[in-house]
Amino acid sequence: DSPTAPVVASPETPSDSSDPSRLYRMAATQTLTQAEALLTAFRASGAPQQSRVEMRQLGDWGRQVLGSTRLLIDSPAGEDPQLRALLNDLELVLVQIIQLSGAELDPTDRALIEGALEQSDLLPRIRTAVPAGVPGADGAG
Repeated sequence: DSPTAPVVASPETPSDSSDPSRLYRMAATQTLTQAEALLTAFRASGAPQQSRVEMRQLGDWGRQVLGSTRLLIDSPAGEDPQLRALLNDLELVLVQIIQLSGAELDPTDRALIEGALEQSDLLPRIRTAVPAGVPGADGAG
């Protein structure tokens, strides 16, 4: 019987799991995934009979995503120029949605938000920034 060689774990640097840029990127992915879901829900809520309760729920959700977005802008993740621009555009649209969340959604106000979404190409940019199959992109969290 010859002695067996010890099993060597895959080469992983100690900083892999605690690398700050990786952690911020994961946080950005989660926030952008939530933002995509929120913006999709906002667009789907365009029915004239939109209830105040539904708008209030979108507003509450928007506040949560806005808080995360602002933290990311001020974090090392915000040092990436492309990500920062995306987060700034997202912040603007979220603020607009939140401002309208307590009131009847006027068609003009909705058109302004829809225009901002289209002009900034926000949803496609978010979808590009969050590749499919990335951990944290499943909306959990």
